[in-house]
Amino acid sequence: MTDAIKKTLRDSAPTRWLVLFMVSMLMFATYWFQDFYSGLKPLMESQLGIDSSEFGTLIGLTTIANVLGMIIVGGMILDKWGIRVTAIIFGLVATMGGAISALGASDIITTAPETKLNIMIVGRIIFGIGLEITCVLITRTIVKWFKGYELALAMAINMGIGRLGSALGTAISPDIANIYYKKDGTIIKSEEQGYITEDIDTLPYPAYELLDIPKYTQLVSLEKTLSQD
Repeated sequence: MTDAIKKTLRDSAPTRWLVLFMVSMLMFATYWFQDFYSGLKPLMESQLGIDSSEFGTLIGLTTIANVLGMIIVGGMILDKWGIRVTAIIFGLVATMGGAISALGASDIITTAPETKLNIMIVGRIIFGIGLEITCVLITRTIVKWFKGYELALAMAINMGIGRLGSALGTAISPDIANIYYKKDGTIIKSEEQGYITEDIDTLPYPAYELLDIPKYTQLVSLEKTLSQD
């Protein structure tokens, strides 16, 4: 008598790919929040008074806890408590870190630039703890669901979606941030800028008086002289 083959949810292709979609969206979100500050650097310098050195510190300390071994502790917790409990714990840690960073950037807690920066750094460190362990968790989940099936393809798709989150976070975050801006302590919504389609004559003439015309004519003369030689 042939024993019946016991099938699980992971044996269902639609269910496997649904799980991959969900964990890939989580990867997309974590990579977005990790890298979106890069696109906001000019805005943070102008609005928060952060210089390049402080910005580098803010970004560099994001994963400092994991460099010191926190990610290993997270891996041990994942092995002992499983995917579900670990996801809840470190998902909340990452969310809390993001919320602290957002509060630090706002004027809710303080308006002192140095204090705001310190709060944002604390938030980024906490977020970094949740971020790295969440990435390990996602990999573990994919292995669990795709072992014996399309494992390499699933991991490649997941990584690609994560990198897409990183790229879009860097590219789009300035546009999102510029919808609202702060002026004299007041939050102002930017007006929608349309295209000039009716009267192109409304465009002003170039401010030629601001150009050093003699300098350009000297360059042209020098170029002609060099070409003749």
